Amino acid sequence: MTIAGQTFLVFDAERAEGVPGPAGVLIGRSRHALAMALREGALWIGHLRRPDSRSLKLPALRLLGAEANDQPIIEGPEPCRYREENGVGRIPLPQRRDVVGRLRYLAQGDHEAKAPTLPVLVLRGDADRWSNGIHLGIIEGADSAADETWCSINAMNDLVREIIETDDRLVIAAVLGNTGAGGVFLSLAADEVWMRGGVILNPHYKDMGNLYGSEYWTYLLPARVGEDRARRVTQARLPMGVDEALELGLATRRLPGNVDSADWELLRAAAELAASPDLVRRIAAKRARRAGDEAEKPLAAYREEELRRMRRNLASTRAITWRATISSARRPSPVRPSRSLSTARTPTIRTGRSTMR
Repeated sequence: MTIAGQTFLVFDAERAEGVPGPAGVLIGRSRHALAMALREGALWIGHLRRPDSRSLKLPALRLLGAEANDQPIIEGPEPCRYREENGVGRIPLPQRRDVVGRLRYLAQGDHEAKAPTLPVLVLRGDADRWSNGIHLGIIEGADSAADETWCSINAMNDLVREIIETDDRLVIAAVLGNTGAGGVFLSLAADEVWMRGGVILNPHYKDMGNLYGSEYWTYLLPARVGEDRARRVTQARLPMGVDEALELGLATRRLPGNVDSADWELLRAAAELAASPDLVRRIAAKRARRAGDEAEKPLAAYREEELRRMRRNLASTRAITWRATISSARRPSPVRPSRSLSTARTPTIRTGRSTMR
């Protein structure tokens, strides 16, 4: 598609209603998306990529620069609108992957979702992917890849903290698509993880420049699976399927493999949970457990420790070009046969009760 005299491949496009204009002309912007008028109607464009093979897929507003920034701000798509159905609150995770913009917006949506009183909140991921955490394309295209990484990981942390601190309802992470790195730990911030059959997880950062990672994983993962299994999960560098995720405790319920069937079962089971007579007790127990955890070691301490290690990662990789590290991480890895973590070699790692060292 030709936009502002340049040729691009277009991604994350959807119909723009009620925004007329001359065909082929940019007519507005909303967050990181641009609206462009067509012969019939208009189109919201989320991401663009130049046609050459080495170009990056980036948010449309970022890639077009000054010409896009001059467009008027208009009402655009609402990727994280809170909805209620059958006594259950729902927020969709946005399919677009601009962490700094989209995840901060999602955190705001999660904050708004705390106002209603429905006792169950579902975070539904897209069927193509739940989340892979930080947006490697944006990081690679930034003037300072290390600074952009720092900004992105803090945006993820803000979102994870919002979910952890939602203590007046049960939160369900509906993982309908594949996930890796910080996306896995994002799901663990919820009370339960319901996972569609066929989903593949890569719950580690090792192929992302050997990052230590954040997203409160040193709090969430050992609490979910135990310290020994947490060491194995983060060090083994192995993909896993739903069976192993259920066995380890990374998932709590299997949804059908078919997307439509998974959605139906998700709604049915969430409504059943919302009507459960035991729900009030479970929410009270959750609140008490979180208060006890906070008294023992505040979330801020986990975040500070993780970010201290991340800061060392980024400082050390500046000398060898962090952008090259990220570029390598973006390349597809060869498919390796999966081994169960029960047979994987466990490295020797010093640990505290709830924190990896």
